[in-house]
Amino acid sequence: MDLEPILLYIDDSNNNFQSEILESSIFTITNQVPDSKFLYPICLSSGPPFIQDVKIPDVVLYEIHRGNGLVLMFHSSEGYSWNHYNKMVKRLQTFNTIDNNKIVFVTGNAEISTQYKSVYCSFWEPDSFSNNVIKEKQLGIQHIFKDDLRPYKFISLNRICHPHRFAVVTALYPYQEQGLLSFVNAEYSVGSNYRKVSFDKFAKNYPNYRIKWGYLDPEMTLRVSTALDYEGESIDPIIIDKFEDKFYYSYLHIVCETFVSHVFFSEKTYKPIKYFQPFVLINGQHGLQYLRGLGYKTFGGYIDESYDHEPDNEKRIEMATQASLDFINRTDLHEIMKEMYPIFKHNHDTFIERCKNFQDTLHSDISNILNTRNNDANQN
Repeated sequence: MDLEPILLYIDDSNNNFQSEILESSIFTITNQVPDSKFLYPICLSSGPPFIQDVKIPDVVLYEIHRGNGLVLMFHSSEGYSWNHYNKMVKRLQTFNTIDNNKIVFVTGNAEISTQYKSVYCSFWEPDSFSNNVIKEKQLGIQHIFKDDLRPYKFISLNRICHPHRFAVVTALYPYQEQGLLSFVNAEYSVGSNYRKVSFDKFAKNYPNYRIKWGYLDPEMTLRVSTALDYEGESIDPIIIDKFEDKFYYSYLHIVCETFVSHVFFSEKTYKPIKYFQPFVLINGQHGLQYLRGLGYKTFGGYIDESYDHEPDNEKRIEMATQASLDFINRTDLHEIMKEMYPIFKHNHDTFIERCKNFQDTLHSDISNILNTRNNDANQN
């Protein structure tokens, strides 16, 4: 589909705040204040949630106040909580007279903002698409319908020691011999204080699991067999995994996402979808609900998914891990995989379709907001 590019105004005031936005074909750039609708983009860092001081030119602010443009906060590589984004906006408003309804966020946070216009967009989804997608489908079908049992009942990869992952690993550790459980890339923590800071937050926010962790080695790391590789060997996330056997050799994928304070889907969520596995999703409250909203199906007919509605993070993790254990303790896992095949196929097909239409969908979602005559917040 030939789409008219969305106009971005970029000059010396915001030129240092651009990244992947410049690589997208749906945008075109000008350094002249346009007469037509435009966006003034500020690309947010993929690192800690902060924003440097930006002074929007008065002539641009004038056009934005007239309804001719919007400030675009672009953060598709991550998806921080709206509380973090609120702090960024307040910082921006310290130097610029700009109302909330003149700001649109494009972010990987799947939850709709109650204060700003927002578009859900996560580059992790299309970045997880590989040229071997047909092979992945063939291998997925082959491993589901082959007679050989899978040697592992579950897989859960936890490269970075976020606070909630201490809790998840604590819950799964007694069953590690039944699955593939990893925890912490040792090299990642060298020269950094992150593990201590993360552990302190874990101890504060997950007191029940902290007691259980007391029986484990405080500096514990867990590695998956080197024969199956291990994403923790890399400091960076493994988006396209060349060692896919670990997924085909295990039944349930326990996905422990980056956040539990809000809903965010990284490459971790798309791995069981790519490799035809059922999954339990440890994410923010209603993570499964938001995933279904994107067109994917989940496994409520086979796995107790009531954990998705639980607001308390520790209780939700407890319910999710118990649902995982209940599932892997079934004696008919191999046969159930065959029964779940229609869900696997639907999800894989949906993944391909969404990746192919990613740019068009993003263009449509942003254009609808930019060109609307209603500039109230919550116009999503």
